[in-house]
Amino acid sequence: MQELFAGRETRVLAALTKSDKLARGVRPARERELRDALALDPDQMVVTSAQQNEGIAELKEAIWGLIRGGPQRDPGLAPGVSLPPDP
Repeated sequence: MQELFAGRETRVLAALTKSDKLARGVRPARERELRDALALDPDQMVVTSAQQNEGIAELKEAIWGLIRGGPQRDPGLAPGVSLPPDP
């Protein structure tokens, strides 16, 4: 799957939710397992718990970074059409 995204220059961000369901001591190993299974770099994954408000700010920041740092042309737009510049 990563090859498909890379071929299309699509950036990937995985939000691992419900981290509060795991004991704190188990979380790092589980994060590594999932990162390896999904073939993600550490900056492509954010661990969250909405119930405990953990990782939410980091997830928002990561999404904002993807939006702001995105390509000038949306791949879903017709050829030659680009998004308007940010204000």
